[in-house]
Amino acid sequence: MTAKENLYRYYHHQTFEVMPLFGEGEHSFYPVNGFLERPPMNGGGKDWFGCEWIYSELAGAPAPSMEHYVLDDICNWREKVIFPDLDAWDWKRPWKKIRCRGGQGTSSGESGDLHRHF
Repeated sequence: MTAKENLYRYYHHQTFEVMPLFGEGEHSFYPVNGFLERPPMNGGGKDWFGCEWIYSELAGAPAPSMEHYVLDDICNWREKVIFPDLDAWDWKRPWKKIRCRGGQGTSSGESGDLHRHF
């Protein structure tokens, strides 16, 4: 069985030979629309819900800050959680980026678009 067939079987919940090594034999793309649940993998900052993320050199990724809580009481989530105004989002902008790349998307992680927009 080839690595490609093994990966295909894994993703289709079929019997596969070996556990695939993620990133090997496949391409991972970040969305060009800017929708990420957290800041880019190589940095910290606030996500679009107002949660602070701190970059950890040891982990090689950001994690939620233990010093800045969005919620101190889950019962108050409606008052505390910030929801972005999706009507203010320029929905055509990401489509233009995809079209100018010939539909190829991006692997560079252009996650800053959403944060700059709001």
